[in-house]
Amino acid sequence: GDKEAFLKYFENAVSKDFDPDTMLDKVGLANQTTMYKKETRAIGQMMQKAMMKKFGPVDAKDHYWEFDTICDATQERQDAIHELVEKSDDLGLDFILV
Repeated sequence: GDKEAFLKYFENAVSKDFDPDTMLDKVGLANQTTMYKKETRAIGQMMQKAMMKKFGPVDAKDHYWEFDTICDATQERQDAIHELVEKSDDLGLDFILV
C-alpha cells in the first residue's frame, strides 16, 4: 500500500517514529472485554485478510495471532442489555441504567 497515505490517515493514532514497513511484520490482536464478540470477530477478520494479502495465505499464520479475551459472562450481559434495549418500548421503559 501507500505508506504516506497510511501514515497520514493514522497520524493521530501512532507513536512517534512508527514505521509500518518494519513494525507490522508480526501482529497480535487482543480486545477489550467490553467489545461485542461479533465486533471482535469482524476486526480480526479484517486483520487476518490484510496479513494474508501481505504475506500470502500460507505464511499469514506466522505473522498474525488473535487472542479471544472476551469472557462468556461479559457476552451474556451484553446480549441481555441489547435485548432489553430492543424490548424497551414493549416493556414501557423510559430509562435503562447499565
